[in-house]
Amino acid sequence: MTEPPVPLTALSEAQRAQATQRFTIIRSALEDGVTQTQVASTHNISVSTVRRWVKRYREKGLAGLADAKARSDIGRLVNNAETACGWPITADGRDGFEQEQTVSTALKDLETAV
Repeated sequence: MTEPPVPLTALSEAQRAQATQRFTIIRSALEDGVTQTQVASTHNISVSTVRRWVKRYREKGLAGLADAKARSDIGRLVNNAETACGWPITADGRDGFEQEQTVSTALKDLETAV
């Protein structure tokens, strides 16, 4: 099922400019029978990018050529360390592994003292 087309007025000025630029690039493939490979080569972009743009244009029209709105967390520090190591990061900046090691060491110290 195809999504309803997005009106161009819903796009920002930058998105409209981007969509227009991309349409200018793929227009010869859509109207003049130039192959997508030739378009990619002429504009020094990948064939997969041209294919993706042509597909988006056919499905959603000119507005489909604009990238979606930017992520809202751009420019903010995102803590990917937790995801990377699999341990939660604590408020003091140590990860759960460090805390577990600290607890383990404290228990060993306690056992040897007893």
